[in-house]
Amino acid sequence: MHNHSKLIKAEEIINILENHELLVGKVNLNYDFTFSKFETDSRRIEKGDIFVCIKGYNQDGHEFARQALENGADLIVTEVELEYHSAQFIVNNSRKAAALLAKLFFDDPSARFTLIGITGTNGKTTIANLLGDLLRKEEKKVGIIGTLGYKINDKDYPSQLTTPDVIELNSIFQQMLLEKVEYVIMEVSSHSLFLDRVYGLNFNQAVFTNLTRDHLDFHKNMEAYFAAKAQLFQLIDNYNGSAHINIDDSYGLKLYEDLNAEKFGISFESGDITISDISIADKNSSFSYAFDSKKYKFKTNFIAKHNVLNISLALSVFLKLFPDTDEAKLNSYLSNLSPVHGRLEAIQNELGISIYVDYAHTPDALENVLGSLVSLKKGRLITIFGAGGNRDKEKRPLMLKSALKHSDLTIITNDNPRTEPAESIINDIVAGTPSLEKFYIIRDREKAIKTALKLAGKNDIILIAGKGHEKYQQIGDRKIPFYDRKVVENFLAAAETIPPDQLFLPLDLLQVILLFGSLDMTLDNTYFEHISTDSRTIKPNSLFIALKGEKFDGHDYVQDILKTENCWAIVNSDYAFEEQKIIRVEDTLKALGDLAAKYANLFSALKIAITGSVGKTMTKEYLSNILSLTASTLKTHSNENNLIGLPKTIFKLRPEHKYAILELGSNQFGEIARLSDICNPDMAVITSIGASHLEFFQDEAGVFE
Repeated sequence: MHNHSKLIKAEEIINILENHELLVGKVNLNYDFTFSKFETDSRRIEKGDIFVCIKGYNQDGHEFARQALENGADLIVTEVELEYHSAQFIVNNSRKAAALLAKLFFDDPSARFTLIGITGTNGKTTIANLLGDLLRKEEKKVGIIGTLGYKINDKDYPSQLTTPDVIELNSIFQQMLLEKVEYVIMEVSSHSLFLDRVYGLNFNQAVFTNLTRDHLDFHKNMEAYFAAKAQLFQLIDNYNGSAHINIDDSYGLKLYEDLNAEKFGISFESGDITISDISIADKNSSFSYAFDSKKYKFKTNFIAKHNVLNISLALSVFLKLFPDTDEAKLNSYLSNLSPVHGRLEAIQNELGISIYVDYAHTPDALENVLGSLVSLKKGRLITIFGAGGNRDKEKRPLMLKSALKHSDLTIITNDNPRTEPAESIINDIVAGTPSLEKFYIIRDREKAIKTALKLAGKNDIILIAGKGHEKYQQIGDRKIPFYDRKVVENFLAAAETIPPDQLFLPLDLLQVILLFGSLDMTLDNTYFEHISTDSRTIKPNSLFIALKGEKFDGHDYVQDILKTENCWAIVNSDYAFEEQKIIRVEDTLKALGDLAAKYANLFSALKIAITGSVGKTMTKEYLSNILSLTASTLKTHSNENNLIGLPKTIFKLRPEHKYAILELGSNQFGEIARLSDICNPDMAVITSIGASHLEFFQDEAGVFE
């Protein structure tokens, strides 16, 4: 914190602490002392400063009081009397004391502009920026503080926290005042409310967006989370402000009913402000907005129902501040507003694909975004998402549930794993979900995004969720440069090709592990390009499946295969040798089929299965010749129609294949059922039922069965 020309007397500090019932005692105080600044970091203390001891979650500021005194502190603000011969104020809450000291030293900046706070789980950034843009249309000087950093009029500045700590926050306020800012819009996080970073600020308007599962690693339960959010509305009540609340949210309704301040309930059903006649298109939306016997009709450049709510909450605040603004002017303002960076942000391309980047990182946010995109889709909806490390674990499977509910294909990848192993996070995400559901694991986020882009065809929609505006990926303690949008742009500039003998989809080792069992090992970032059952043709980056036949046993070749670069093997559970790069299963032939079934599920080709006693191959060839005239068609090679041959065909699938013609043969009971389970056909053809393989089926009734 920088020095200020204004000096604060000890008496002034006593008065403000007593007025807020924080001061418990005074020790060794010299009432003639004056101070120019305070710090909460002992390393920044200079001679004559105040040091405030704050007990954090990782460190306790009280343990650094000695260092502060050695650096020249003249006064310690503490929650317990310290055994030092120094001036001390003992308070019952040093966080609140720090907030009030900031109010003093920075000359109460929030009293010199209109301060608007926005809280809730989702929508804060969009509403803050919408409202800021509306105020700029009125030629007002505006500051915004939030997830994207902070902004003064049209200039952006970086910031680490959604709501900065009290010293940084008030420094930003001071900077805004120097720029003659009239309105400041703040995203107010639950952490900042619980930790009293905004205590004592003069909020004039407050917005509640919604409350859904998030941050429960910090708040422990939803009631504690709600209690933290509700503190903002106690602050506006103190300063005769107004509240703008989404009352379709159950917590919002409770807040509305309990609040004494002036309040406006916004609802899609019935509220002080009622939203109706909603129409969502692929590039815009329109809706009616009824308030106080007036009904406005608005059209915007935003898509999705949740953005209609966000716009309505922003308009509620704007019309409170500028009640005489007419419908025509509001529509002219809205028509010139663009979606917020990283919030359902469209990436233009010439592939005919709709590509969106969004910050959705909670089950509810994902549900809202996907629910809106489903209404726009003409082809497939492909979703890419992950979950942050060191955060609420219980929301992880709920996010997958939302993704699977709406998506034709879901790719699970890394978000910001932080210090948590990425495979553990993904293991939590897929827990309880059947392995053959339409999800695919690719831990490498860049590889996951590129795979989705390769898979998508004309009229498909891709949602890249979780990181939005972020230009980094936090892995361990490092922030590595990474930007979803840039990955897409690089791909569009130079699309990659995949050799015809290679799997179209990279096969993540973690996907294989979780398909066949539980995570019980530490994994490297292995990806397979080939799946093989033939040791003679093994290539680097292969997954070898050791099959046991009448003449040969693939297990005999496993040790040699593992010497090939980046190769692993799937073996039967009774395999005699202990190797690092093996996965044990009960039946490797079944494992081959399960892997093929998983792979087949990820493509959009219409699968036509052909079986019968005679005529299968001829029918397959005729049908392939006909369909190939209209679109790209994959067919079973030769008569590779058994439990080994069918997977070989499936692993050749590519997104350009509109049809896959799969021949199914059988010489034993249950084989056709198993082959059908593997390929899950959309259509089936039975050519005939005759006297074939009677050594197994006994008679034609057996063949029919």
